[in-house]
Amino acid sequence: MDWNWFFSSLSQSSASIVGIFGAFIITKILSNNSNFDKNNLISKELIALSDKIVDDANDRYFKWYNKHTNESAFSDAKKYIQKGIYNPDEIYGECKFSVYSPKSKIIEHINLLIDKHKEKVAAELQRNKDRPAGITAIPRPSFLDAMPVVPVIGLEVEQEAIDSVVRNARHQIRTISNHLNNIKNNPEYSEQISYTLGLIVLLFFSGVIYPLSFMPLRPNSTIHLSLEAFWNLLFTIRGLLLGIVSFTFISIISMFYRMNLKMKYDSEIVSKLEIYTKLSSYSHYFDILENNLNGSVVRPGQEDE
Repeated sequence: MDWNWFFSSLSQSSASIVGIFGAFIITKILSNNSNFDKNNLISKELIALSDKIVDDANDRYFKWYNKHTNESAFSDAKKYIQKGIYNPDEIYGECKFSVYSPKSKIIEHINLLIDKHKEKVAAELQRNKDRPAGITAIPRPSFLDAMPVVPVIGLEVEQEAIDSVVRNARHQIRTISNHLNNIKNNPEYSEQISYTLGLIVLLFFSGVIYPLSFMPLRPNSTIHLSLEAFWNLLFTIRGLLLGIVSFTFISIISMFYRMNLKMKYDSEIVSKLEIYTKLSSYSHYFDILENNLNGSVVRPGQEDE
């Protein structure tokens, strides 16, 4: 039997399979790596833009806005109380209080105004009962009588600026959420690719290098497998050439294997992106806004100064 024909056919067939699958896998890894680098860049840009929105929120005058907005709203609230409306939730809904002030604190203050008004009305009724007949009572100014509220210059401008920051933050949250859906579970990394690379290496050595190590053989030669034959082959020109080819192939496969392993997103970056999917991450005033909209109780440290 001519083993040269057999080993030659085997090595050529195996080399073709290694080349086809290797080219496909390497192309896939390079494509995944391109997407991975792109998504990493997008992640860093999203974090930088989120940090900018935080800075924009910090530059807004929330305390000043809350103070003057609530002063005007409390002035309107006193008018409702004078009309005999004692439902604090109804009063809160009718008056334009700042949504960046804790609702629970405002309701508490409205209840205080209601209690004081009720006490005044009760005291006035008692004085009317104790007053001698024929004496007309002189109207007393109510503590709810407030001076006309002078419009504050720049309040509407500040409100628009604050609302703009909120809109930017909400848009950023939607963008980051979509991006996190794209990168969660590290879609560019593939265990199947790692296994396939290992099988390609196995096929390369068993189907290409090993058969070539026997060639050329004399016709009708007998093949003997021994460790001594390996060392005899290693220190020959043929062994040197096969060694160089093997080392080069292993180096290339190892490079792409490591590239595949590294395509996992930094947990610190992912965690920071997840933090920025919450409106409260941009400003504690936005946390107050969410609590007011959801009807939540004010949290410690959120009281408006």
